[in-house]
Amino acid sequence: MSIDIKDIKGELSQLCEDYINILNKMKDDKIINKDLYQKCVLSKMDFLEITKKL
Repeated sequence: MSIDIKDIKGELSQLCEDYINILNKMKDDKIINKDLYQKCVLSKMDFLEITKKL
């Protein structure tokens, strides 16, 4: 079984997007506050931007 780097990057990007969507819902439902949301989302958004450039 071979592992394709593109597939891994795609899966990681999808996981980050899912994570951000969950955090958005939690923020909208007032489960987490805006500060915690920002703290959690920033690194994932940075990751998504970096992987799009590779």
